[in-house]
Amino acid sequence: MQEGTQKKFELPLFPYALLISNRLMADPLAEMFTYSIHSLSDKEWDKCEQELAAIDHKVLAERIGAPHEAPLDSTSLLAGYLRILEHMDASRSFFRQAKSRSPRGGDFESYCQRIGGLTAWHMPLQDERSARRFQTMQDSSEFAMRPLLKEQFPDVDWSVWQESFSRHVAAVIADWEAYHLSAELETA
Repeated sequence: MQEGTQKKFELPLFPYALLISNRLMADPLAEMFTYSIHSLSDKEWDKCEQELAAIDHKVLAERIGAPHEAPLDSTSLLAGYLRILEHMDASRSFFRQAKSRSPRGGDFESYCQRIGGLTAWHMPLQDERSARRFQTMQDSSEFAMRPLLKEQFPDVDWSVWQESFSRHVAAVIADWEAYHLSAELETA
């Protein structure tokens, strides 16, 4: 980190970056999802993927509400995916705020590489298999949450929510890649 304005910019933000990283690492559902996206064999993943169509949205809500009791199954993986999206969105907000405070002539790209590296390894979306599995969860989450949304908001057209959710996830992923994976994507 450079002395002067760059250091004055970065040091006050560092505890917040660590807090976001620690929250991600301490989330049992997020941990279960990141473990699974990286470590399950194709056979195990395919089994989970087939089970995603039959997820009960009420059980999904229970898993999110009691993460420490969640077993490793498809419902917990979907809950973990949703938690990962929350963490990615929190990181996105942090980096947007940091960018707005970045000093003129500062090295914001280097800052992203250093701070983004704290959590980038959790979701290596540049890895083809992980990216494909992540996309599977996005598609499945939309259908698993559909009954819950219909129950909660009976007058809302499903396609409006689905389009909005897809756009939001795409933006969160794009920002994750920009803020966390910029160094890795440059060398790939």
